[in-house]
Amino acid sequence: GMTYLQGGNLPEIKCAINNMLATLQGMICDGAKATCALKIAAGTNAAITSSTLALADIQPSSLEGIVFEDAEDTISHTGKLVREGFATTDEAILSIMLAKQLEN
Repeated sequence: GMTYLQGGNLPEIKCAINNMLATLQGMICDGAKATCALKIAAGTNAAITSSTLALADIQPSSLEGIVFEDAEDTISHTGKLVREGFATTDEAILSIMLAKQLEN
């Protein structure tokens, strides 16, 4: 939306989406309210940067990481990452948080 409001069209918007996903793929929710605010701030900063870069036609190469030429493909593969790669993330986070409680 930010890119559109700054005069970007569909190619720039797709570029901004790729920039955003390349920046924040892998960010997890750890269930801690104070760190949510930090993640929101990081996401907001990433959105501004992603839009600015997209309007300058700058984005990661599809040869790098799990970003694809088409933003729809990047979104689809990010979904696969979340479904398959993060399948046990919640349990791992909970285990870590419970271990901290036992230490205190």
